[in-house]
Amino acid sequence: MIRKEMIRRDILTPAEAAGYLRVHPQTVYRRLRAGTLPGAKVGDQWRLRKVDLDEFLKGRTRESVFDEEPLSAADLK
Repeated sequence: MIRKEMIRRDILTPAEAAGYLRVHPQTVYRRLRAGTLPGAKVGDQWRLRKVDLDEFLKGRTRESVFDEEPLSAADLK
């Protein structure tokens, strides 16, 4: 049997997702409508899975190209 506490932690409202991502709630709504943030509409309300947000963030992280370039003398001034 699935406990309510477990479901509450796994399924987030846009406001909860905004807090988790540390962005404004309107940013979450804009990205949901644009399809750039994973979520589902249940009736007229959006819901997001925390695991999907974690995967979304993993896909957004990348190494900086500056890490591959050696520093020049001009960079050190």
